[in-house]
Amino acid sequence: MPAFKGLIAAGFLCLCAIGFWGCESVGKGTGLFATKSTAEVSAKRTLESERTRYQTDRESSAARWLLAHCVKPHMTVKEINDILGEDGKRVRDDTWLKRGNGYRQDDIVYSWGPDNHGHDIYLVFRDKRLINFDPKEFE
Repeated sequence: MPAFKGLIAAGFLCLCAIGFWGCESVGKGTGLFATKSTAEVSAKRTLESERTRYQTDRESSAARWLLAHCVKPHMTVKEINDILGEDGKRVRDDTWLKRGNGYRQDDIVYSWGPDNHGHDIYLVFRDKRLINFDPKEFE
C-alpha cells in the first residue's frame, strides 16, 4: 500500500509539473496543448507581410488587415495604392454605389481587387481624399 501511495504522489507531481510548465508555453507554439493567440498572430503581421499575401495569394484576410490597420480616413489614392501594392481602378459607372449613401455626384470611386473570393474593394474620394471610411469595419 505505501508503494501505491508513492506512485499516486509521483503521478500528482508529474501532472503539476506539466501544468506549471505547460501554462507558460501555451500560446507560444510549444507544449502539450499549445495554440497561438490572436494577438500573437496579429503581432507578426506587418504592412509588408500582408501586402505580399494580398499580392501573391489575393488573400481576403490580408486585404482586410491592411484596411483595418494601415488605411486611414483622408488618405489619397496614391497612399492606398502603396499600401495595397497595386493601382486602384477608377470606377466610371458608380451611381449604384453612391445612391442613398450620402455621397455627392462629384465623389470619385476607385476599386482594388478582386481578392481570392472574387470581391473588390470600393473606396470613395472627395477632393482627392478618402471619405466615409472607418478602419474598425474591417477588423
